[in-house]
Amino acid sequence: MKKLLPFALLFASFSCISQEPMYTNSWELNPGGSTHEAPQKKDNTIIIQTSDSYEEALRNMVAILTDKGFGMQTIDKELGVITTTGKGIRGSEVALIVQVRDGETTTVHIRGGLDGSSMTIYGVTEDAKYNVEYRGMKGSPIMRGWEEMYNVAKNYPGASITYASK
Repeated sequence: MKKLLPFALLFASFSCISQEPMYTNSWELNPGGSTHEAPQKKDNTIIIQTSDSYEEALRNMVAILTDKGFGMQTIDKELGVITTTGKGIRGSEVALIVQVRDGETTTVHIRGGLDGSSMTIYGVTEDAKYNVEYRGMKGSPIMRGWEEMYNVAKNYPGASITYASK
């Protein structure tokens, strides 16, 4: 019985992980949140600033995402939100949420979720899900997810890129 307790606790912890959403929908900066020119540990949002109109930025993002191999799950032109289907990246899948915001300058906020590899314990399979953020070693699933987000952002023509933790 004592030998089963550690496995039961391990299984319970993986069950809790799998109940979390692939990524969160919170778009507002935390109070006191700031942006920076270079990514810092735990940043989970890439922000593009552009002089393009709201409609043009939305069209550009759909074109860039499609060009980078992402399928479109939803495109809400009124809210400026694009969600993608998962794109396979070496044993994982990354899906993105993009929000275009209109203001003095148009901004595009990119966040991602990673569907990690699965683990089977006593015949029960659990899939790990994570928010993509700037952390992990080069080549790790979370860092590969971040690199996918960055590859999308850097292809936006004539835009400046900053990073934030939301």
